Amino acid sequence: MNNFQLQQILMMAAAGYPDVLAVLVEMLRRNAANLGLMAPGIPDQLAVSNGVDVTANGLPLYYAVVKRRGDMFRSPMAFGRAVQDALDETTYANCLDRLRLLRVDQLPGGFVGLTLTLGSW
Repeated sequence: MNNFQLQQILMMAAAGYPDVLAVLVEMLRRNAANLGLMAPGIPDQLAVSNGVDVTANGLPLYYAVVKRRGDMFRSPMAFGRAVQDALDETTYANCLDRLRLLRVDQLPGGFVGLTLTLGSW
């Protein structure tokens, strides 16, 4: 991700509409190897558009599907904690609202489903 794209994300965050998928891609670009995931841009990398669902209380939910490279984490909880730490690092470094990882799903074919929502620091 170049500086222009990061600047666009910052502008969207200032407007109150962050591009969650772009933030997730930046996090994966920087941390894919540490998390045992494939970096964005490969044919196996899937993503679902922003704002797929909204809970009854108006909380936006964002979904993404990521291809795993291997099984680096034995515990789903440890994997989720590592993903949340990487998200926190990315959003904090770019002055964006926090993204919270709500759920990690093990999907067939070596994919992982991530459910995210907006959070607060």
